[in-house]
Formats: sequence, C-alpha cells, structure tokens
Amino acid sequence: MKIATSAGPITNITLTNQELSFLDFAGLLSRPDIGPKDGTYYIRGPCREENNTRRDENIRTAELVVIDADESKDSTLVGAPPPREVHEALKSFGIQHAIYTTHSHGTNKGNRYRVAIPCSMQSPLELRAAVDFLLNYLVLAGIPIKAVDENYRWSQAWYLPRIESQASPFEFYSNLEGAPLDAVACFDFFESTQISAAQTADYHSDPHSPFAKFNKINGNPAYMLKLLEEKGYQKKYESVYRGAPLYRLLSPNSTSGTPGIVLYRSEQGPYRLISHHGSHDPLSAKSPENGKPVSLSAFDLICMFNHEGDKKQAITEWLETNDDRPTIDIVQGRISENLEAAIDALANMDPPIVFQRGQMLVRVGRVKGAKDICKCKLPNDSACIIPVEKAGLIAKLDQAAKWRKFTREEWRTSDPCTKVNAAMLEAAGEWRDIPSLIGISEVPLIMPDGTVLATPGYDPDSQIYIEGRFPELTIPDHLTREDALHAVKVLLEPFAEFPFVDEVDFSILLAYLLTLALRHEFATSPLFCISSTTPGTGKGLLVECSNLLVRGRDAATMPPVTGIGKEEEIRKRITSLLSMGTTSVNIDNCTQPIGGESLNTLLTAPEWTDRRLGHTEIVKFPTRVTWAATGNNLTVKGDMTRRCLLLQLDAGIENPEMRKFNNPDIVQTIVQNRGRYLSALFTIIKAYRQSNDEDIEILGRFEEWSRSVCAPIVWLGYPNPILSQNRLKEEDPETDELFGILQLIHSIKQASIFTCAELIDELCVPPVVPFGSDNVATNENYLVRNDLLAALKNVAGEDKAHLNSKRLGRYFTRFKGRPISGYVLRVKPQSPSTKSAKQYYVEKHE
Repeated sequence: MKIATSAGPITNITLTNQELSFLDFAGLLSRPDIGPKDGTYYIRGPCREENNTRRDENIRTAELVVIDADESKDSTLVGAPPPREVHEALKSFGIQHAIYTTHSHGTNKGNRYRVAIPCSMQSPLELRAAVDFLLNYLVLAGIPIKAVDENYRWSQAWYLPRIESQASPFEFYSNLEGAPLDAVACFDFFESTQISAAQTADYHSDPHSPFAKFNKINGNPAYMLKLLEEKGYQKKYESVYRGAPLYRLLSPNSTSGTPGIVLYRSEQGPYRLISHHGSHDPLSAKSPENGKPVSLSAFDLICMFNHEGDKKQAITEWLETNDDRPTIDIVQGRISENLEAAIDALANMDPPIVFQRGQMLVRVGRVKGAKDICKCKLPNDSACIIPVEKAGLIAKLDQAAKWRKFTREEWRTSDPCTKVNAAMLEAAGEWRDIPSLIGISEVPLIMPDGTVLATPGYDPDSQIYIEGRFPELTIPDHLTREDALHAVKVLLEPFAEFPFVDEVDFSILLAYLLTLALRHEFATSPLFCISSTTPGTGKGLLVECSNLLVRGRDAATMPPVTGIGKEEEIRKRITSLLSMGTTSVNIDNCTQPIGGESLNTLLTAPEWTDRRLGHTEIVKFPTRVTWAATGNNLTVKGDMTRRCLLLQLDAGIENPEMRKFNNPDIVQTIVQNRGRYLSALFTIIKAYRQSNDEDIEILGRFEEWSRSVCAPIVWLGYPNPILSQNRLKEEDPETDELFGILQLIHSIKQASIFTCAELIDELCVPPVVPFGSDNVATNENYLVRNDLLAALKNVAGEDKAHLNSKRLGRYFTRFKGRPISGYVLRVKPQSPSTKSAKQYYVEKHE
C-alpha cells in the first residue's frame, strides 16, 4: 500500500511517499502521540515524484478510503455513533479496516473518530462511490454517520492519532483478516443508488398477492437474465451488492458500449432491474414526478416482453398455469361442504394469514401512527392483532382458494361465496386446523434447548407470532455463570445513572427486563410498580428504556381510572388492550392506591373473560402482557400487595429533572446499542438454563414466572425480587385501615359479641356526656366511638350520615380470621339452621 505523509504541521504541504502494509499502517494508528492536535498527517495515496505538494492534481491514485465520523444523521445525538458499532458492522461485512478516535473525542462533542479502509481507486469518482457505499451500508446497519466534504477530497490531509494527555480517552479497533474494499463493486452501487429514490412499480405491497408470488418465484438472476438475453441484452460483468451477485448488462441498441443496466437483489429479496440507458432502451422508463429511473421486477419484464405491457393478461396467464390454490365450486345446497373446504384452505396457507384467538378470526398487522383505544395509547408502528371482519374475510378467502360459479354453461371464476363467508365468522369451535394465536413477541423466542428462534413469522410450537424487528444477536453456544455475570454488567450499563434506593431495585429492573423478553412463556406475571419520592426522577424513562431495549418500542400507556364506574372502565381498557395483543402496558402517573377486582383478576388469571366491545358475545384472551405502573410515593392496597413488586427511585434532591448526566441521551444509546444489550439479556437466560439450577423461593400464583425470572436473578447473586413486597405491605392503606377498625372495636367492645346492626346502633346513639364533665374515661370513650364511626363510614357508608349494615357485613366477611398486628376478627359459630344475623367479636393477642 502506497500513501504520502508529512511531518506537519498542516501548513507544511510537502509530502513524502511511503510503502507499507495495511498491518503496519494499522499499527501506526493504534499508538497515539501526546500533544496538540496539529502534527503528522497522511494522504490517501502517493504523490507524483516531480511535484510532491498537497494538491489534488499531484495525487496519482488512492489506496485508502477515510470516513471522518464527527456527527450523526440523527440530530438528537451528540457526536457520531459509537465507534465499536462501526467496527462490528464492517467486520461482519468482511471489510479490512482500522478505527481510531481523534483529539477531540470524549469531550462534550461526543464520539469523534476516523475509519480507514484499504481500497485501490483510480479517480475521485471512484472515491465518491466508495464513500457513498460505506455510508449507505452503515445506515442500513443502524449507524447513521453524517457525510462530510472531507471524505470526498482526493488530497485531504488526515492527522495520525494524537491525544492531549495520557489520561485522555482513546479507542482503537481493527479487522486485519477481512478483504480490502472493491472499488468496482462500489461504483456499481454508486450508479444504482438511484434505486432508492426511484419510483418503483411495486405490485407486491401485499406479500400474498399474485404479483408478489410471481416475483418471489421468478425474481432471480437465472430467470431474468434468460429473458434479457433472449431480447439481445448482453451480460458484461458481475460484482457483489448486499452480499449477492450484481450484474451489469448492455442494451442491444447501445451506441456507447457502456453497460448501463443493473440487475440487483432488492431489500425485499427478489431481484429488480434499473436501466441508465437512454430512450432507445425500453427498460429505461423514467418517473414523471422526478425524472429518476424506475426499477422493474421480474413481472414487469415478462409483461413488457411477452404481453405488450398488458398486466392483466400477463398475470391471468401466469395464474392459469401456476395457481396452486385449491378450487371451491359454489353450488346451491353445498354451504356446509364449501365451509369445510374454505376452513381447510385457510388452514393450509403457508405462511398462515388468518388465526383463531378468543373465539374470533384474527390477523397480525401494524398500527401506523400513535393510536388511542379506550383512552389508552399505543406507540407508533406497534404490532397488533386485528379481528377479521366480513369484508376482510372475503379477501382472505380469495387468497386461500379459487372460487368458481357455473354460469353460461361453463365454470367461471367468481368471488368467494358470501354465505360461506358469513358462516365462517359464526363457526367458532369448528375452525379445526386454522392455527391458534396466543400473542405477539417483539423479541426472539428462546427454546428449551437454548437455541434462539429469530425467524419472523408464526411459530406453531409456541403459537406465537414473532414480529421480527430486532437486531442480530450474538450468543455463544456454551455459557458459564461468569459469562452471565459479565452480561449483567453490559445489560445494566444504560441504567447506571438512575437513582435506585438499594440492591433489590436492581433485581426488580432485571426481573422487568427478563419478563419483557419471556412473557410468552408463563401464564401469569406480577405488576411492576416504579415509584419515586419526587416528580422528574425518571420513572417513565425507566419504563421506556426497558421496553426500547427489549421490544424496540415504548410500552402502551393506560391512564389510571378514578371515580364512579371505575371497575367497569378498567375492564373495558384491559379487554381492549388484550384483544389487540398488546405485550407491554404502563399504568402511568398513579395518584391513588392501586387495587380493585379487575386488576387482581388480571394478574393471577391465565385468561381474561369479558364481553367483546361493541358486541354481545363473550371472548377469552390470554393475559400474557407485562404490566407496569408508575407514580410518586406509589402504594397498592389489599390483595394487590402479593401481586406486585416495588422498585424505588430517590434522587435525594428537590428538582431531580435538573440533574446533569454523563450520558445525556440514554434513549439514543439504547437504540444504537440494542443488539449488544439484547444479546446480553439472552446470554443470561441461556447461561442459567444450561446451569440446571432451580433452587428458588416460589411466589404463589406466579410459579412459572418465579422459575423463569426470579431464579436466574438469584443465581447471579442478586436478592430475590419478591422481597420488595415487604415494602408494599408496610405501606398498604387497606391493612392500616383494617388495623385501626379492629383496634377501635376492641377498645369499645373488648371480646364482646355483636352483630353489624347492633354495632351501628351503638355507635349512632352514643352515651350522653354531661356538659363540662371532667371524667377522662368517659371523654376518651366518646372520642373512640367517633373515630370508629368515621372509620366504618369509609368502608360501609351509605352516605355521609348513615352506615349500611349489609355493606359492613360484607366488609367483615372479607377480613374475618385475618390476623392484623395482634387483632383478629372472628365469627361466632352458628347452627346451619339458624337464620339470625352473623355475630362477631375481636380477639387480641399479645
């Protein structure tokens, strides 16, 4: 490799040629000098011997592509994306490279570094092509480095690495085993970049359409090259693009001799073609909107070459010879037979397009734009489960089968039978082999043997639809506890600046992340409560970051419900969210104690039963959702204390939102490094399962969750997350209320027996206290009665002035026999034939 160098400073434009290997050059870049920024620099290629000054015209050829990474295309990110991500992306692509940080790296300007890649180039045009190729490749890899003019300057001077002091941060990464960049292949890419901006004749937006099927089958080089060569197009040479062969062809009418046709593999998979020839080439159609070339599919070619552009004729002919759908004949009196045939046709679709769930037929889709449903908000582009209604089912039946009707003495193609369509929607329980859908997963599935299933689509074994928008994971085959401990450090990196109160909070954070990843595995899961002492501490941010790391998007938001009709409104919201297959929900900004029959049932029942909104039928949905709740000094009441975990944040300052962080944009950090963090999470899961360690304290009603989530956390040396329930029990307002009532009753009645009506009568007609009496006992007794009366009105008040004996009886029945700080409410045993009111008394135990 030949380059030119100068001892510096930058004002010294005299160059000296050097010849060295890329290995030696990478060695130079790995050893920074200490001192100011200005110093020794290099040029990407050798200079002319007769004129060795730093000018474009004096640089003969270039041997290096250099990317100056100072900024990101994402304006919310300070500096460039992390250099390690660039290293891993280029390494996975098999490109030789060396990356070193520059003098200003690690300051308030963020990441700053340079990427040097060996590449033999003959002209500035090839340099531009190579730079564009690399920047586009990095964008596809989720690393949006902003292009700068220096990248394209033929004689640009690049400083060798220097740092201000020994303590200054410096990073270096290299891959010396890969191959240099191919300038010819990059030039192919450079010419085909019009594709991204071109108007494309995409007839396959629906992956199940006949156009898409045609292109999936025939969108390959063998078929398309054969068509082109039959029409006189000549294949000139072949290179590589997107890891697949790219072909350059010459039009039969070309006068320049330049192969202006590019045949390449599209992002969707099937090959497409774009022509840069002039109007003499019938393939060189231009968009009327922007004048850019239009890319063509295999279907476009067969339509143009064999059917004079008639799309209907082309697809009809192909369907007649290649349509493998079963045929269903519409005949009077055969509705039941046709219904069975239609069910079989839907069941045999591969991949499946319709599923059965909760006594409904459904499909999987995405929500474009944030969507409000029953006052709950789903984030933009969320995957969801959508009921298949009458019109939608017609389309699905057409995809699954060919329908015919006998008219004019022959069988003719027809739309699906509307009677069969209606019967299908009412045939719950008869859908046989139409696949059942439990829910959606935005993360890969980990199998019992430790393998990770990351293929998007429906998994029949788990009955889960893998939504598929996640980065590639790196998980070794064999793992140890030490590997898992290292993975925990990586996983907790983004959360280092959250003000957790103690180590139990880290356990609950790990439990939340593991639950988000594994929620499809267990039927029930507790509610994760995130509480802080002061607004602005980061409760919502913690939920958002956890969901972005695991699921790639924030949780759905459900506002808390208060007032009359609270339980009915909560049920509606839960039913709406479960019907859509929502996988993560945050009950945001809770200001009152969390509890109630609906939430209690939701968290401990494997299925949720309710009336379908807007309909009369009853539906059942799996409850496999990860639930969180946030609030300041959040509390839960009653039975909810054993259904929840409490994570506490305390910044210890009055205005925590004004804090300064070492990482000012944790969200961006997680988005950019999601593959690394998600790999760490699955490393923990896999390492624990390979250990076969199952000694764990089980939380009742959440047994499967305890084994899948708590067990690996305890195995790693962290406290069991269920210990946080002690915090909730101490702050339970319902327990405090019951203790106060029992204590007051005992102080008045001692162990005497009473009915609800007798107690109410006694309290509502208290003994008369003489005016001015100084009898301390009498006055205290009067105050105790008033306190008890006020307490009972909270639990059994008919209005502000009256108590309801039936409500009080229901309250006592709910808590009879439950020990509370030494007091127990007892019911006196009665004969089964006795119809008198229940009699109670309060025991006190020292």
